[in-house]
Amino acid sequence: MNHIRHIEKQLSSAIFVIRNIRYKINSNTALKLYDSLILPYLNYCNIVWGNTFKTHLKNLFRLQKRALKLCSDDKKLKSDTLFVRLNRLSIHDIYKFQTGQLVFNYFHNSNILPNTVISLFKKISDIHSFHTRSQDNLCLYKFFGRLNVRISCTKVYAPTLWNKIPTEIKQVNTLYSFKKQFKNYLQINSNI
Repeated sequence: MNHIRHIEKQLSSAIFVIRNIRYKINSNTALKLYDSLILPYLNYCNIVWGNTFKTHLKNLFRLQKRALKLCSDDKKLKSDTLFVRLNRLSIHDIYKFQTGQLVFNYFHNSNILPNTVISLFKKISDIHSFHTRSQDNLCLYKFFGRLNVRISCTKVYAPTLWNKIPTEIKQVNTLYSFKKQFKNYLQINSNI
């Protein structure tokens, strides 16, 4: 909670800077300022704090939208089209994006992950030997979570997210291609 409050202060300061010089710069330059002043705070350790309760992230999401509207030339953009039009991910989609990358590395580059991260997940093929469609589609075993705190932890949430991703995106060979296709998928399907 303290970390999120710190990020909110940093975003407010960055929005103040962008607002004061916005009339001198074009939209492209304003977006570069967004990428250098705001995005690092939203990306840093997002996989740890990004799936907290929506009430904790509400103000942060509001500040992110305010910054992007300030960077845009069209001031009447709705928030659902704002992120797609400016080719940016919302705070919630950044968490999904980083979680997707983590699971992709689990399947394709597990040698770069620490053992504690590898121990979070289990492939369905490791759980049972029955031949199923999910076994062929690089699916993860979903652990049970009854409480909201448990459901939002990476061990429970990541398999749920990963199993919803289309198979053709999961089977891509390189991380670069996965990131590109998964970002497009998140922008189109932000409700997954």
